[in-house]
Amino acid sequence: MMEDKGTEKARLALDLLEQRAADGGSAFATEVMSAGMRILVMTMVLHPEPPMRQKSGAVLLAVVSRAPDTEQLAIAAASSSLCAGLLRALAEDARQAKPESGEGAAVDPELGLRRVAIRLLAETLAKLPDTLDDPALVKALLCAVGSSDAEVRHQGVTEACTIAADARLPRLAAICRSKDWDAAATAKQLLSAFADSEPLSGETTVRRSVAGLMLALREVTSLRDELAWCEAVPTTPPDNTRTYPARLRTPPHAFPRCPRPGAEHSTPSPKTAWRRSHCLARSPRSYASGSPRRRRRRRRRRRRSSDAC
Repeated sequence: MMEDKGTEKARLALDLLEQRAADGGSAFATEVMSAGMRILVMTMVLHPEPPMRQKSGAVLLAVVSRAPDTEQLAIAAASSSLCAGLLRALAEDARQAKPESGEGAAVDPELGLRRVAIRLLAETLAKLPDTLDDPALVKALLCAVGSSDAEVRHQGVTEACTIAADARLPRLAAICRSKDWDAAATAKQLLSAFADSEPLSGETTVRRSVAGLMLALREVTSLRDELAWCEAVPTTPPDNTRTYPARLRTPPHAFPRCPRPGAEHSTPSPKTAWRRSHCLARSPRSYASGSPRRRRRRRRRRRRSSDAC
């Protein structure tokens, strides 16, 4: 592309590859894996024109879906940094651009590429299950979960919930539990998808599926703390004093039940419990020593007796 008329040559080459991908089968996939998969990944990530990046992603999708040999595909994916390319393709930014005609509202130029990239990610996970151990692919999947586009988000949530429902969940949790993992960004992506109440499949909604994904990842301490800080998950079990503020709640073991005439057992009212906990929190002897007026009287008597001595 850096040569004279290199962009036009690259556009022609991609058009021919796209036509071959539509007509060819496993033979075409084998040729691309042995010759130019890395070039296609670099074009998908680095080319300045969004249509060219989308075409490269479409050719890669055809190659991965029709690859006859998974071992050769795994070697080609590792050597071409396919997972890192998917992360770059699915990461969103706030860039907006007007159409080439110059008319109409500004749109996201990367939307078509992201829709192709999430399908490519799903095919990669289906053909190469070991790619789940790559942190770049897990980050790309979570970027799809928190996407602003409904199509990308729904497919990302479907893939993540499928992983969380089978034996691959410990591998996903191990990646999220790693030392350099950004739990705050993951929580932001999950909460962004949790705000979607659209139907996903059948009677299941996106919000219900994301809630199940949060519960599946509750063993990841850092992620659970971030979600609890955002008040997405409860940190305390429900009790009978939920309607009162937190400062009015007292633990049930703080004041044991006392027998009273006419009732076998009784508990203090919320107001009495708050008074007791408030006084005991300030001073252990304050509640037993009487009212503030009596304490002031005792202090005056002590001063008079000390002055008299």
